[in-house]
Amino acid sequence: MNPLISRVNDLVIRSGFETSDHLKNVLTIHDVYTNTEHTRKLSNKNLVFVTSDDFHFRLDLPDTIPDGHTVEITEIFLKRGKPVNPIIIYAAECWIRHRKPAAYYVPRTGKTTTFYAVLRSDVITRIYLDFRSDELTKAEAHFFSDKPKSYHLTVGCHLVYHFGAKSIKLNYYSAARNEDDHDNITKILRTMAVRPFSRYVLIFKDGVVADAELTAQTEIAPAFTDFTVSRDWVTQMKLPLEVRSQRYFHNLAEKAAEPMGRTRVCATPIRLAVQTDMDNYEGEGSSYLIHVLPDMTIKLSTPGALADAKVRLPYSSTWELDATQLGKVEIRLEENRLSIGTTTFYLPVYGSEDLIDQVRVITTGGVVHTVDLVFDRIYLDGLDARFFEEPDASKALPPYLAALANDEVKVWNVICVNDETARVGYNLAAHGWVLRADKSRIEKSALRVVNRCSHQTNIFRPVSLMKVPPA
Repeated sequence: MNPLISRVNDLVIRSGFETSDHLKNVLTIHDVYTNTEHTRKLSNKNLVFVTSDDFHFRLDLPDTIPDGHTVEITEIFLKRGKPVNPIIIYAAECWIRHRKPAAYYVPRTGKTTTFYAVLRSDVITRIYLDFRSDELTKAEAHFFSDKPKSYHLTVGCHLVYHFGAKSIKLNYYSAARNEDDHDNITKILRTMAVRPFSRYVLIFKDGVVADAELTAQTEIAPAFTDFTVSRDWVTQMKLPLEVRSQRYFHNLAEKAAEPMGRTRVCATPIRLAVQTDMDNYEGEGSSYLIHVLPDMTIKLSTPGALADAKVRLPYSSTWELDATQLGKVEIRLEENRLSIGTTTFYLPVYGSEDLIDQVRVITTGGVVHTVDLVFDRIYLDGLDARFFEEPDASKALPPYLAALANDEVKVWNVICVNDETARVGYNLAAHGWVLRADKSRIEKSALRVVNRCSHQTNIFRPVSLMKVPPA
């Protein structure tokens, strides 16, 4: 925005549009100043401006301005607005069926996210990406053409942006047809570039902003000239994309922090149909079991374990992430993001003096994966007795236990009834429980599962005396 006082006592405010850096929008307010001897005097200072996202500001207008001068004016914000938080998109498809401005956030999870929209060339769709601009590996225009009998040549296209294995597709971005019987493909391609059906702005997480659009490369006609049959072709667009001069840094909104307390508890997040912010769990140095649901974004932290905490905890928290209900999932750690299938956990970025939280992921069958936040790695780390069921010795091991097939592995959350300090393991090859200290066998009846949720089934729990049969 560029407010200024012109030489004719008018206040002129120039602003741009979301798809352009050029200040093409002009608002003129007449007679803000009046002429006096060799100066202009402010006559209307009670001007307050309100933007569509509820920002309130006024202008720092000088009391007097010398005749013949143009003065640039600065803004003074009276109220900070709250831009609309983007909707987090987990599904493979996003349908936009309205003609209002819209904003969406695309996480790294999943393979392809496709946007479908009604005709909405007069409003903006902002797409916030969980990728830096330098992670864009390829940008393509996918063209298709058709020329039915007794009709003109029609060409349409989709835009596809690739980030390694992840891609964003803007379906049916534009289309155009000939107005006569001549197949003027170049004219069609140029028309498509200036008349899209929808207008998208891509906002990368490093603040880079780019318009999703057809480029100079897409105006080049394909090598073939026969359009009497349906055709498909792909045109590569030059990287890096042409970007806007402005930078826009965006962080996902967070729900109010939910303190987890100083005792061992579990939590099951509530998944809403429309999500615009991430769940926020704050540990206080205990162990917490989070039952993971698909398609969610969650922040985990222990503020008291950080070096700059006002009240420093003597220890960090332990987060146990129960992903046993998700089936086979991929677990990835990228920077401070832990992805479990389509759910992402945001973890703290630690300093050298911070106490680092312990994180374990529990997958199908109770297989434990420890997330090492010091060395940025994930490794198999035994079994969790709360979710482990002994495999049938007469059958092959299920696939989720195959990686542990030849190992005697430690087992978490199980104790020996007669010696609670004894470390317990399970030998998958021999199909039996063992004491890890001397490898001796131990019967299941001598073990007890601990740290259960109250809503879990009673595996390993001692039988009630009321159910013991009489002698």
